[in-house]
Amino acid sequence: MTLWAFPGIREVSDAYVFRCGAPPALKANLAYDVEKDLAFVNLSVTAPIVVVTSLQQFSTLADLITTARTSPKKLRYSSYGAGTSPHLSTELFAAAAKIEVEPIAYKGSGDALLGLLRGDVEFGQETVTAVLPQIKAGKLRALAVMMPERSQFLPQVPGLDELKMPQAAYVPFYGVAVPAGTPGQVIERLSKAIDEILKSPDAKEKMAAQSLDVVSKGPEEMRTFIRNDLTRFRELGKRPESRLSPQQWNQRIQARPHARIAHTARRSPPANPVRLRPAAGGDIADRRRQDRACALVRHACSHCRPAI
Repeated sequence: MTLWAFPGIREVSDAYVFRCGAPPALKANLAYDVEKDLAFVNLSVTAPIVVVTSLQQFSTLADLITTARTSPKKLRYSSYGAGTSPHLSTELFAAAAKIEVEPIAYKGSGDALLGLLRGDVEFGQETVTAVLPQIKAGKLRALAVMMPERSQFLPQVPGLDELKMPQAAYVPFYGVAVPAGTPGQVIERLSKAIDEILKSPDAKEKMAAQSLDVVSKGPEEMRTFIRNDLTRFRELGKRPESRLSPQQWNQRIQARPHARIAHTARRSPPANPVRLRPAAGGDIADRRRQDRACALVRHACSHCRPAI
């Protein structure tokens, strides 16, 4: 979700390039320096993150924190692996709340939501875009948005300022950066053009449909935003959970009997299992495996939704 550059960025200085990935402050031996090798153009939109839990779990964020402090490392949260947004956001929250929680890795948002809905994990942090339908349907409960103020998309859910936890804020964003050395007039022209597009009624409508907030901050504001983020992530990187490599995550996951990755059903098959149509495209063997697993449980993941 957060926008950064890739190693080949030094090779050009007359165009803009961008890539989504984990914040580099948590990575070692990078071939580039975010602050030195990039010139920032426009911090375009933000994607609010919300703490969600099943209806059988917690009523408020305070309840979750109290339980986590009473039973360290007993609560499990959904993640997509080391360095992903749910991992980093939850680690910031855990550091601010002074709690210890355990990650369970899934292959993506759809699988993580399935784990939340069937109670495989106690809570998770997802974008509003991903969980809003489940919240509106009364299948998941939103405890807090991980930003200072309330979100326009979930006005009934408290923000972190009113919960007295501003240091836990995590705001994924989409933005544009160019290689360092790009002429200033090019940067200024790009910034103004992007700002005009984002502030158009059509763009605002399309962003709102995806639960994205248009912010359109200029070069200096974007630089300040990213510098502050890097400082926080470097501090976060001192926490042991934040430094785990993908291999270490896999070892820890396999060592836990309750851990299940992606569509592996944990319930007994129903008496009359419903055969569900596999997703179009992809490897045939993968589709068959996924179809067999999904047939064990009724749910509304992205794989099965078209067939329900």
